[in-house]
Amino acid sequence: MKKTTYNLILFLAGINIFTSCEYIIKKDRHSTKKTASVRNDKLKAKLLVRATQQNLNTIALCRILENVNTDPKTKNAIHTIIDKQVEMYENLQSIAKENLVLVAISPKIQPVDTEVLKNEEAAKDDFLLEIQQNLDIQKDILDSLTTTSSNKDIVLEVAKDSVEKLRTSIEVTECTLENLR
Repeated sequence: MKKTTYNLILFLAGINIFTSCEYIIKKDRHSTKKTASVRNDKLKAKLLVRATQQNLNTIALCRILENVNTDPKTKNAIHTIIDKQVEMYENLQSIAKENLVLVAISPKIQPVDTEVLKNEEAAKDDFLLEIQQNLDIQKDILDSLTTTSSNKDIVLEVAKDSVEKLRTSIEVTECTLENLR
């Protein structure tokens, strides 16, 4: 009888240890997934902030160039870029609001001497190149955002749409620069 009791106690202790270890492993896996999810959400938030900041900077630069006397083709190109950028900003802002992320609300650009822009064609070219660089940076940020988002994530959809708009805007600035030369 003692041997049977001893074997029963050993058996129950073994089951208890096995289930405890299994619980710890499952808990650890869940914790790892949760940590990865939080890390991914933080990255998405940072990318949203950077994307909206670049977006606002691009809009501000375009508005400066728009206010300088430029030819009609350049003004048309600038209006196209501004329209796309405003639409993208609204989409990014709504996603940020849904995800409780505070994004940029004003541009951060260096002061520009508009008199130089008005009088020198080379300055306008340089300014257009700066706009194009902003668009390229914004595209890279949104490309990063698409890789951090899951397939069922609305952020992915908006980021892909924004990347397409940026490609169009980049093409517009390239054509405008070619026409000015």
